Amino acid sequence: MIYNTNYGIAASLINCWIIGVNNMVAYTENFKEQEIKDHIKNFIDDYIGYGIDIDDLHHEMFNTDYYIIGTWKATQWLGQEAFNVINFIKEWEQDNFGECNTDLSDPERVVNMYVYIIGQDLIGLAYDDLELIINEKVKGKKKEVLINNLFK
Repeated sequence: MIYNTNYGIAASLINCWIIGVNNMVAYTENFKEQEIKDHIKNFIDDYIGYGIDIDDLHHEMFNTDYYIIGTWKATQWLGQEAFNVINFIKEWEQDNFGECNTDLSDPERVVNMYVYIIGQDLIGLAYDDLELIINEKVKGKKKEVLINNLFK
């Protein structure tokens, strides 16, 4: 196949790069998602009835304590996805704040910021059900079923 040397090869490379970046972002958004969902469910189960307001739920879960403490644990948690997670955080902060404020050289901060972002998205998706649970409008077996079916 002969490419127009002015545009053909460059356009093909750019197209491959764009497809790769889009796939990476989609994969990174799903990285450890089930673990974060389980964290949210456990938090709700442990702290229901303590007067946490639904609008403060994300703050209470992801801002009042670290998800992971320690550089070694954070490095292990990130594994081979470290650079993808760093890029994901960088893009998210650029889109939301116009600049990146997280110290991306610190694995502990990277993990905790990533969990903060994904947690925010997950809570947003399940907001209505979480509101019923937090405000104790459902009880007993119905509450259990609702908690177990969050995010499905």
